[in-house]
Amino acid sequence: MTSVVNSSCCAVPVMPTTRESAAISAAAAAERHTATDARILSERLEEYRTAASGAPARYADGRLHLAIAAAAHTSTLSDVLLSLERKMHITAPAHPWGHSAGWADLESRSLQDHERLIGAILARDVAEAHEVGRRHARINLELLENARRRARDEPQR
Repeated sequence: MTSVVNSSCCAVPVMPTTRESAAISAAAAAERHTATDARILSERLEEYRTAASGAPARYADGRLHLAIAAAAHTSTLSDVLLSLERKMHITAPAHPWGHSAGWADLESRSLQDHERLIGAILARDVAEAHEVGRRHARINLELLENARRRARDEPQR
């Protein structure tokens, strides 16, 4: 949890952003993963790599991110990440992955991030896992911004 200074100059704890939480989770996974976690992370990455576009890729993506959170061995952080992800998907006015025409590009971009992220975690490179996790989580914000833009621009029925 991070904190901000309010108008009374007091530090007030605030919920970390998805980007911060994902970065912290990835760094913790790099530091704390077990041999079993490493096997599961590798399996989940391969599931994502071979998943068909669309719903199967989204499902594999979710399983991979859950495995990263589990490998961090920090239940509070895992709970925060799940809560933030749920809120992001619930508040999106349209499917956050957008129209199917853009899925292949998004999935390709995500695969590249996933390969770098899992590579850093398995190499126990905490700094790299943190940075890749932070950059990769930016995709969620972009998806939400795009979904809001589409909802705003599409004619009302």
